[in-house]
Amino acid sequence: MFYNPERNRWSVDYQGHPCELHCGIGFELIVGYYCLKCTLEFGNCWYVITEGVRFNLNEKQGYQVIL
Repeated sequence: MFYNPERNRWSVDYQGHPCELHCGIGFELIVGYYCLKCTLEFGNCWYVITEGVRFNLNEKQGYQVIL
């Protein structure tokens, strides 16, 4: 998952093409050996919610996800 500043959206590479993600989409965020079920949300910035905890996303960092 990577941030596209021109579109102000997070996207994933799907078969060589960017696929934009929208608020409310669910996915699994891979953190080390763990897969966290998350929901993508937007407020003042993009963030994910997992098990009631909010984590802001760093626009300069990519994330490994499973849709």
